[in-house]
Amino acid sequence: EIRYLLQRERAAFTAGAGKVRLETLRRLVELHKGRPENRDFLRNLWREEYNSGNQQLAIEMGEEILSSPDWAPIERVEIASMVGRDAAVIHQLASAQSALRKAEAALDEYKRTPNAALVDRGVTYVELLRSLIAEKNARFDDALVAAGNGLEAAEREIARSRALKTGNSVSVFDEALRIRISLLSRQIIILANAGKHVEAEAAAQGVNAIGNSPDEFARVIRADMEKWAKLLKSGGAKTD
Repeated sequence: EIRYLLQRERAAFTAGAGKVRLETLRRLVELHKGRPENRDFLRNLWREEYNSGNQQLAIEMGEEILSSPDWAPIERVEIASMVGRDAAVIHQLASAQSALRKAEAALDEYKRTPNAALVDRGVTYVELLRSLIAEKNARFDDALVAAGNGLEAAEREIARSRALKTGNSVSVFDEALRIRISLLSRQIIILANAGKHVEAEAAAQGVNAIGNSPDEFARVIRADMEKWAKLLKSGGAKTD
């Protein structure tokens, strides 16, 4: 039965059949109760419950998962950040703030471990949540600062992943890129909600707008044109 369910879960994930995957994961969790491998099934079930619209249940599951002592500190950073983001989306800001404190504490703990190579990844998780909470509280400047801090950490994590020589370097890079995209999306949303529609539009088009005046905007455009012109020239690119 387990072998069949594992194949069914993968097929449902690939096909985007959320209802089938949800039912299958619930059964896998039931069958693996009390076994070490159940934590991965439980975590997948947690996210599928949220994606299926069972948001309150997902928050409760996330808090229960986070309370388990089985997770490494860096894993707790990610889980706490996700719990907090789930709560913030439905405006449970006290729960989101509590999750942020747990994420920060787990990150501090991780920094004290030997060979803590994933600090920047942890920072991206924490700052992504901090940015969302600040935005929900209409503290748009604070939200932009947090998103910016997260983006800086994401860029460092992307650079680190590119330098890896291990077999999982691609998955590490993909995760770093995914977080970077989430943080860029956050910036656009924050700018739009703050009423800075010109900057939001510029950010959506890949331009880092730095001010409201035409002169400032023109300087950004010129800098981007110079940067890409040098890159294209060095790469030998030619127009058709």
